[in-house]
Amino acid sequence: MSAVPLKTCAWASLACAFLVPLAARAADERPAPSTCPTRADLMATGVQMSRTSPRMAIAYRYEDGTLVSYRADDPALSRPPQRETYANPLIVTKQEGGGASFELRYAETPSVEDLLSAKGWTGSVALIIGDEVKATGEANYEVIGEGKLAIGDCTYAVTQVSEDIAMGKLTSHILKEYAPDLGLVIRTTKIDPETGKPVGQVAFDQIAARKPKAKQEGQ
Repeated sequence: MSAVPLKTCAWASLACAFLVPLAARAADERPAPSTCPTRADLMATGVQMSRTSPRMAIAYRYEDGTLVSYRADDPALSRPPQRETYANPLIVTKQEGGGASFELRYAETPSVEDLLSAKGWTGSVALIIGDEVKATGEANYEVIGEGKLAIGDCTYAVTQVSEDIAMGKLTSHILKEYAPDLGLVIRTTKIDPETGKPVGQVAFDQIAARKPKAKQEGQ
Protein backbone atom coordinates (compact mmCIF):
# COMPACT_ATOMS: atom_id res chain seq x y z
CA MET A 1 0.00 0.00 0.00
CA SER A 2 1.50 3.31 -1.06
CA ALA A 3 1.26 6.63 0.68
CA VAL A 4 -1.39 8.88 -0.87
CA PRO A 5 -0.14 12.27 -2.09
CA LEU A 6 -1.60 15.17 -0.13
CA LYS A 7 -3.02 16.84 -3.26
CA THR A 8 -5.15 13.79 -4.09
CA CYS A 9 -5.90 12.95 -0.47
CA ALA A 10 -8.32 15.90 -0.11
CA TRP A 11 -10.54 15.12 2.88
CA ALA A 12 -12.02 11.80 1.78
CA SER A 13 -9.81 9.97 4.29
CA LEU A 14 -8.55 11.76 7.36
CA ALA A 15 -5.39 9.68 7.77
CA CYS A 16 -4.56 8.81 4.15
CA ALA A 17 -1.46 11.00 4.02
CA PHE A 18 0.11 8.88 6.75
CA LEU A 19 -0.17 5.52 4.99
CA VAL A 20 3.01 3.79 3.82
CA PRO A 21 3.90 0.13 3.30
CA LEU A 22 4.33 -1.97 6.42
CA ALA A 23 7.92 -1.86 7.66
CA ALA A 24 7.80 -2.88 11.32
CA ARG A 25 10.97 -3.62 13.25
CA ALA A 26 10.90 -5.68 16.42
CA ALA A 27 12.53 -4.12 19.47
CA ASP A 28 15.49 -5.87 21.03
CA GLU A 29 17.35 -5.61 24.30
CA ARG A 30 20.64 -4.20 23.00
CA PRO A 31 21.91 -1.22 25.00
CA ALA A 32 21.54 2.07 23.17
CA PRO A 33 24.84 3.50 21.88
CA SER A 34 25.86 6.90 23.21
CA THR A 35 25.25 8.31 19.74
CA CYS A 36 21.52 7.63 19.94
CA PRO A 37 19.60 10.93 19.84
CA THR A 38 17.82 12.21 22.93
CA ARG A 39 15.35 14.98 23.70
CA ALA A 40 18.33 17.33 24.14
CA ASP A 41 19.31 16.74 20.49
CA LEU A 42 15.73 17.37 19.37
CA MET A 43 15.64 20.67 21.24
CA ALA A 44 19.06 21.69 19.87
CA THR A 45 19.68 20.80 16.21
CA GLY A 46 16.80 18.38 15.67
CA VAL A 47 16.49 14.68 14.85
CA GLN A 48 16.14 12.84 11.55
CA MET A 49 14.59 9.40 11.04
CA SER A 50 14.86 7.57 7.72
CA ARG A 51 14.45 4.24 5.98
CA THR A 52 15.84 2.76 2.79
CA SER A 53 12.95 0.68 1.39
CA PRO A 54 10.91 2.50 0.31
CA ARG A 55 13.11 5.57 0.76
CA MET A 56 11.76 8.19 3.13
CA ALA A 57 13.20 10.67 5.62
CA ILE A 58 11.57 12.93 8.19
CA ALA A 59 13.49 15.69 9.96
CA TYR A 60 12.08 17.03 13.26
CA ARG A 61 13.02 20.25 14.98
CA TYR A 62 11.60 23.05 17.09
CA GLU A 63 10.95 26.38 15.37
CA ASP A 64 10.10 29.25 17.72
CA GLY A 65 9.02 26.75 20.35
CA THR A 66 6.80 24.71 18.01
CA LEU A 67 7.61 21.18 16.88
CA VAL A 68 7.63 20.80 13.08
CA SER A 69 8.69 18.04 10.71
CA TYR A 70 9.74 17.89 7.07
CA ARG A 71 9.11 14.70 5.12
CA ALA A 72 10.73 13.71 1.83
CA ASP A 73 9.91 10.49 -0.05
CA ASP A 74 11.83 8.76 -2.83
CA PRO A 75 12.15 11.34 -5.66
CA ALA A 76 11.12 8.64 -8.14
CA LEU A 77 7.65 8.65 -6.58
CA SER A 78 7.16 12.34 -7.51
CA ARG A 79 5.51 13.15 -4.20
CA PRO A 80 5.88 16.72 -2.92
CA PRO A 81 7.73 17.27 0.36
CA GLN A 82 5.42 17.66 3.35
CA ARG A 83 5.63 19.93 6.36
CA GLU A 84 3.74 19.09 9.53
CA THR A 85 3.10 21.25 12.59
CA TYR A 86 2.42 19.73 16.00
CA ALA A 87 0.48 20.95 19.02
CA ASN A 88 2.63 18.46 20.94
CA PRO A 89 4.61 15.38 19.83
CA LEU A 90 1.44 13.23 19.80
CA ILE A 91 -0.84 15.61 17.90
CA VAL A 92 -0.36 16.78 14.31
CA THR A 93 -2.43 19.91 13.77
CA LYS A 94 -1.42 20.94 10.25
CA GLN A 95 -0.03 19.26 7.14
CA GLU A 96 1.18 21.16 4.09
CA GLY A 97 2.60 20.01 0.78
CA GLY A 98 2.27 20.46 -2.95
CA GLY A 99 0.30 23.68 -2.56
CA ALA A 100 -2.39 22.02 -0.42
CA SER A 101 -2.93 21.83 3.32
CA PHE A 102 -5.30 20.56 5.96
CA GLU A 103 -5.61 21.35 9.64
CA LEU A 104 -7.03 19.58 12.67
CA ARG A 105 -8.23 22.27 15.06
CA TYR A 106 -8.89 21.17 18.64
CA ALA A 107 -11.38 23.13 20.78
CA GLU A 108 -9.00 22.60 23.71
CA THR A 109 -5.56 21.28 22.88
CA PRO A 110 -4.33 18.76 25.45
CA SER A 111 -0.78 18.45 26.71
CA VAL A 112 1.30 15.28 26.41
CA GLU A 113 0.63 14.70 30.11
CA ASP A 114 -3.13 14.86 29.45
CA LEU A 115 -2.84 12.30 26.66
CA LEU A 116 -0.71 9.94 28.76
CA SER A 117 -2.87 10.12 31.87
CA ALA A 118 -4.55 6.98 33.18
CA LYS A 119 -8.00 8.25 32.22
CA GLY A 120 -6.94 9.30 28.70
CA TRP A 121 -8.38 12.34 26.96
CA THR A 122 -11.41 13.14 24.80
CA GLY A 123 -12.24 16.45 23.11
CA SER A 124 -13.81 18.19 20.14
CA VAL A 125 -11.91 18.61 16.86
CA ALA A 126 -12.61 20.12 13.44
CA LEU A 127 -11.09 19.41 10.04
CA ILE A 128 -10.15 22.66 8.26
CA ILE A 129 -9.24 22.83 4.58
CA GLY A 130 -8.55 26.19 2.98
CA ASP A 131 -9.98 28.05 6.00
CA GLU A 132 -13.25 26.14 5.60
CA VAL A 133 -14.62 23.73 8.21
CA LYS A 134 -15.19 20.45 6.37
CA ALA A 135 -16.13 18.24 9.32
CA THR A 136 -16.38 18.25 13.10
CA GLY A 137 -16.29 15.47 15.64
CA GLU A 138 -14.40 13.99 18.54
CA ALA A 139 -10.86 12.83 19.24
CA ASN A 140 -10.01 10.24 21.84
CA TYR A 141 -6.55 9.30 23.16
CA GLU A 142 -5.85 6.33 25.39
CA VAL A 143 -2.67 4.63 26.63
CA ILE A 144 -2.84 0.94 25.77
CA GLY A 145 0.60 -0.32 26.71
CA GLU A 146 4.34 0.07 27.15
CA GLY A 147 7.21 -1.49 25.24
CA LYS A 148 10.51 -1.03 23.46
CA LEU A 149 11.16 -0.19 19.83
CA ALA A 150 14.42 -0.41 17.88
CA ILE A 151 15.50 1.97 15.13
CA GLY A 152 18.82 0.81 13.71
CA ASP A 153 21.21 0.38 16.66
CA CYS A 154 19.06 2.46 18.99
CA THR A 155 16.31 1.10 21.25
CA TYR A 156 13.80 3.35 22.99
CA ALA A 157 11.21 2.71 25.67
CA VAL A 158 7.84 3.65 24.19
CA THR A 159 4.32 4.34 25.39
CA GLN A 160 1.67 3.04 23.01
CA VAL A 161 -1.20 5.48 22.55
CA SER A 162 -4.35 4.92 20.49
CA GLU A 163 -5.64 7.97 18.61
CA ASP A 164 -9.25 7.65 17.47
CA ILE A 165 -10.86 10.50 15.56
CA ALA A 166 -14.48 10.35 14.39
CA MET A 167 -16.08 13.05 12.24
CA GLY A 168 -19.19 11.48 10.85
CA LYS A 169 -18.11 9.30 7.94
CA LEU A 170 -14.51 10.41 8.38
CA THR A 171 -12.65 8.21 10.85
CA SER A 172 -9.03 7.66 11.80
CA HIS A 173 -7.68 4.91 14.05
CA ILE A 174 -3.94 5.14 14.65
CA LEU A 175 -1.55 3.55 17.14
CA LYS A 176 1.26 5.96 18.04
CA GLU A 177 4.41 4.78 19.81
CA TYR A 178 5.86 7.67 21.78
CA ALA A 179 9.43 7.66 23.12
CA PRO A 180 9.56 9.98 26.18
CA ASP A 181 13.39 10.07 26.24
CA LEU A 182 13.36 11.38 22.67
CA GLY A 183 10.18 13.45 22.81
CA LEU A 184 8.85 12.02 19.53
CA VAL A 185 6.46 9.45 18.16
CA ILE A 186 8.81 6.99 16.44
CA ARG A 187 6.27 4.70 14.78
CA THR A 188 2.64 5.09 13.72
CA THR A 189 0.33 2.30 12.63
CA LYS A 190 -3.07 2.71 10.99
CA ILE A 191 -5.56 0.23 12.45
CA ASP A 192 -8.63 -1.25 10.77
CA PRO A 193 -11.45 -0.50 13.26
CA GLU A 194 -13.37 -3.61 12.21
CA THR A 195 -10.58 -6.18 12.57
CA GLY A 196 -8.10 -4.40 14.83
CA LYS A 197 -5.33 -5.33 12.39
CA PRO A 198 -2.67 -2.95 10.99
CA VAL A 199 -3.30 -1.73 7.45
CA GLY A 200 -0.48 0.80 7.06
CA GLN A 201 2.57 1.99 8.94
CA VAL A 202 5.21 4.70 9.10
CA ALA A 203 8.38 3.08 10.48
CA PHE A 204 12.11 3.76 10.24
CA ASP A 205 15.43 1.91 10.25
CA GLN A 206 17.87 4.78 10.98
CA ILE A 207 17.87 7.68 13.44
CA ALA A 208 20.43 10.45 14.01
CA ALA A 209 20.77 13.90 15.47
CA ARG A 210 20.81 16.57 12.77
CA LYS A 211 24.18 18.21 12.30
CA PRO A 212 24.56 21.92 13.10
CA LYS A 213 24.72 24.19 10.08
CA ALA A 214 28.28 24.98 9.11
CA LYS A 215 29.23 28.59 9.72
CA GLN A 216 30.10 30.57 6.63
CA GLU A 217 33.56 32.04 6.36
CA GLY A 218 33.81 35.38 8.14
CA GLN A 219 31.02 34.67 10.66
